Amino acid sequence: MYPDQEASLDRAGIRVRWESYGRGDPAILFPPTWSIIHSRCWKQQIPDFARRHRVLTFDPRGNGGSDRPGDPAAYGEDEFAADGLAVMDAAGVEQAVVVGLSGCRLALSGH
Repeated sequence: MYPDQEASLDRAGIRVRWESYGRGDPAILFPPTWSIIHSRCWKQQIPDFARRHRVLTFDPRGNGGSDRPGDPAAYGEDEFAADGLAVMDAAGVEQAVVVGLSGCRLALSGH
């Protein structure tokens, strides 16, 4: 399945690549499962969920279409969570169900 929308956002000078599929509420955010895996790891789940929901994915910093900052602090949990929130903002999504494998750290970060 190809995305309905492909875009990048700039957060504090770092490009974060994201995609949107389908329509419907609640929206679902599939965060990266790990910093070394890009968003295509969800390619088997996206078509099913996108039949009924709007699905958002994004590439983590250091992988896929996102930037690779040189500062190790740029890869912290707070930055990861803030990237996910920035993707939701860019997509015009106020609330989303977060589905994670080990990427659930976004949901658990308290943001």
